[in-house]
Amino acid sequence: MSHFSKPTHLALQYPIPTAIPLTEERKGMNNPTFPSLPQQPWAGILLLIASLLSLIAANSTTFAATYFNTLNYPLAGLSLSQWINEGLMSIVFLYFALILKTLLFTRHPHQREQRRLPLLAALMGIILPAVIYLIFNGFTATTLHGWGIPVASDWIVIFTLLLLLGNRVPPALTTFLLTLVITENIITFLLTSALHIPKLSWFYLIAAALVYLFLVVCNMMGKVQHRIYLLGGALLWLLTLKAGLHAAVAGIFLAWVLPLSLPDQITPSPVLQWQHCLTHWVALIILPIVMFANLGFALADCSWATLLSPVSFGVALGLLFKPVGIFGTIWLLVKLRWAKLPAEVSLWHILGASLLCGVGLSMSIVMTALTLPDMALQNSSKLAILFCSAFLAFIAYWVLRLAALLRQAT
Repeated sequence: MSHFSKPTHLALQYPIPTAIPLTEERKGMNNPTFPSLPQQPWAGILLLIASLLSLIAANSTTFAATYFNTLNYPLAGLSLSQWINEGLMSIVFLYFALILKTLLFTRHPHQREQRRLPLLAALMGIILPAVIYLIFNGFTATTLHGWGIPVASDWIVIFTLLLLLGNRVPPALTTFLLTLVITENIITFLLTSALHIPKLSWFYLIAAALVYLFLVVCNMMGKVQHRIYLLGGALLWLLTLKAGLHAAVAGIFLAWVLPLSLPDQITPSPVLQWQHCLTHWVALIILPIVMFANLGFALADCSWATLLSPVSFGVALGLLFKPVGIFGTIWLLVKLRWAKLPAEVSLWHILGASLLCGVGLSMSIVMTALTLPDMALQNSSKLAILFCSAFLAFIAYWVLRLAALLRQAT
C-alpha cells in the first residue's frame, strides 16, 4: 500500500494521504501534510546576532575596512558578496519553494479550499506595498526596481515569534502564514528578476531551458535519484547565472520539478528529504551569513536627509500599510463568504499574522542589495526596514497574545 492513493510527480494532482502510522523519528521527514521547519527559536536569535555583528563591523574603525573589502574580494569571477547573494540565496529559495510545494499540493480534499485565502491575501500583500513604493520612487530609474523591498517578508523572524508564542498560536495559523509569506517572497523575487535584467544572453537561457526540460522528463519518467537533480540543478544554476538572470531563480524552478511523492511507503519523496536536509542549513547558517553580508552600513553616512528620502518613505509606508491590505482582503473575503478562516483561527489571529507579514528584515535587506545600486539609497532603505520591522514585530507579538486570551475567554 502507498502513502498516496494517487501518486504524482509534477504535483498536477493532489495526493491524498492514507492512514499509515509513522515512527516518531520519521514523522519530521515523512509527514506529507506539513513541511520540515526549525523547531527552536535559535534561527531567529542567530539572525538578530548576525544583524548586530554586521552593524558593529560596518561602524567599527578597526573592522569596517576589512568587512567591506572582504565582501568585495574577487573569487572565480564574482565578488564574495555576489557568491552569497547568487549562490547561497539559491539554496534559500530552493528551500522556500519546497515548503510552498508541500503546503499547496499535499492536503486532504477538504483542505483544498484553505489554499485560496492565503494566496489571495498574498496578491494584495504584493500589490499594495509595491504601489505605495512606486508612488514615491516610480519616476527615477535608480529607484524604480526597488518595489519588491517592502513586499518581502522575513519568514525566519516570523516563525521564531510563532515558536516563542507556543500553543497560543493555532497550528492552522502557522500553515496559513507560511503559505502567504513564502508565496509573496517567491512571486516578488521572480518578478523582480524578470523585470530587472541588465543583459540577457539568449544562448545560455535556451541552454538552461533545455536542462530544465530534461529534468521535467526525468520527473515524468519517475526518476527519483538525487544525483540527477543535484547535477541538473547545479548546471541549471550556472546557465541561469550566465544568462543574466539572478541565479536564485534556478533554485525555485528546481524545487518545482522535484518528485513530490513516491509509490512506496518506505522512502520519503525527494521534496521531503531535501526539505529535511536543508532546514537547519538554511535557518542556522545560510540566512545569518546572508544577513551579515547585506545589512552592514555606516551610520556616519546617514543623516536626516537619508531618513526622510523618498526611498525611506516608500519602503516604510509600504511595510506599514502592507498588513492593512492583507487584513482588509481577508476580512472582505470572509464577510462576503467567498472564503472561510482556518479552524480555531479568529480575525484577531489574522490581524496579528497580517502585522507579521510587514516584518521584512533579512529578505527586504537582500532585495535592497539586489535592486538599489547606490549605497546612499541602500542606507535609506535599510534604516526604514529596521525601524518598521521592529515596530511591527512588537505590535504583532502582543496582538497574537491578545488573540490567545480572547480565544480562551470564549
